[in-house]
Amino acid sequence: MDKVLANMATNERIHIRVGGQDLTTHPYYSRRMHRLLATIERKSSNQRPYVTYDEVNGKQHWWWDTLHENDGGVLNDESMRNYYAKCHETHQKYYANATEIVAKADPMEKMAVDNFNNSKCILTDTLTINVVHPSSHSGHCGIRVMQLKRDYRLSAVTVQCDGHIFANKSCVISTDGNIEMLLLKPHALNRDSILYGVTELVVDTIPFDVSKQDEPIYVCWRLDPYDCSNTLLYPLQVKLPFNNGPMRHIYSKPLLIVYGTPRDRVLRLTIKDLAVYIGNMHVSAHHSNTRVMSDLEYKAARYHMNSNVANVIFVGGPPMNKAMLQLCHYNHNHTRNPTQHCYSPVHFETNAQDVIDGKEGIDSHFSIGAYSYTSNDDAVIYTLPVATAGDEKGNYKKFKDFNENSIGMGICIHASSAAGYLHISRLAWSVVPPMVRSPFANYFPDFIVANSNIWSRGFDGVESAGYWNNQWTYDPYLTYNKKA
Repeated sequence: MDKVLANMATNERIHIRVGGQDLTTHPYYSRRMHRLLATIERKSSNQRPYVTYDEVNGKQHWWWDTLHENDGGVLNDESMRNYYAKCHETHQKYYANATEIVAKADPMEKMAVDNFNNSKCILTDTLTINVVHPSSHSGHCGIRVMQLKRDYRLSAVTVQCDGHIFANKSCVISTDGNIEMLLLKPHALNRDSILYGVTELVVDTIPFDVSKQDEPIYVCWRLDPYDCSNTLLYPLQVKLPFNNGPMRHIYSKPLLIVYGTPRDRVLRLTIKDLAVYIGNMHVSAHHSNTRVMSDLEYKAARYHMNSNVANVIFVGGPPMNKAMLQLCHYNHNHTRNPTQHCYSPVHFETNAQDVIDGKEGIDSHFSIGAYSYTSNDDAVIYTLPVATAGDEKGNYKKFKDFNENSIGMGICIHASSAAGYLHISRLAWSVVPPMVRSPFANYFPDFIVANSNIWSRGFDGVESAGYWNNQWTYDPYLTYNKKA
């Protein structure tokens, strides 16, 4: 916790508030956070951040009334409104003071300060960013970790800059060896960048060209870092923060739920019921509607031709879901080339023609890595990448052309029988009732294989669980497997 809290050291003011009777997140954790931040404050040369702590006696995890009815509660009572007012006052003083200082040096730089709203990052010469997962943050001061060699391992990026704060500045970026890819945004792309005015940039002893301040710089690592901004890569072979997972990442953008329509009536109704249940649970948790449709509706409405990629929950894998078959098992003879494609890290022994023709007795068993799951009791839920195709000559794009509109994430829920779908539905139950959470929002990695023991033994009914690597493939080092 002490390492991650260092990310907050550039904040001017931090206020921690917790209920004294919080049984969901015990006040101990807030007290410890306050103690560690106070230590950072004492050690900091610029006396940042200013940390205050408020533990409200008798209150639990959330409350609507602090002192009297409808007074604003945990986030908007008189105490919090005073805090917001102090933040606004501090910002106004800081902006006026810095503008006056820079104006005395150079009128052109005063213009720059006005334009960039007096960014604290521009005035910072040292920065440390700590991350445990690329999708847990959106970057800081123009630096964003896009990939780690091993996710969920604490990693650090340190930036040290020398020279004038607005021009002729040299910066050195150092990493701890677990960084796989960094995104650097010069000032022209990021109004809050420590790289404002940088003319010399070194990353782990390797110099980089920063002459084009209007283009992002992607830094990748093999043995040494190199500029991979123009590297051509198949979109479905790279994990990025837009679709990195785990499963809860499915709710990060507009969502569709697409259920399969296999020939077997019982199986077809079971799949549909599960899709509707997930949609209703989403409404209960977020008070927002999610479109639930069959694979036939998905194809008829040509969602697969949309250039803006939505996240998708496929209920039924390719042996049972024609929409997923079309995106992940494209067949030139039967479907028009879709704009969107997906890749399934879980392998199915499925003949696309048999699914299209609606034949009975289609093999719907699956395998992950070297392990096959052939029991009708087995069921799997897993994440997968969804992306728009590359250029017209091939499905390749440059790193700098990837964005949140062209890349999404899917979840596939698949079983070989109606009973299997019932078993996996146990994982969609809400967490900590009555505080409803979305299905699959808590504690779930990139994939889980479960069977009927999930009912009587809980997580002992999980046969395999883990994370895909950065190429969306099985990695035994990131996996728990009972068969291993």
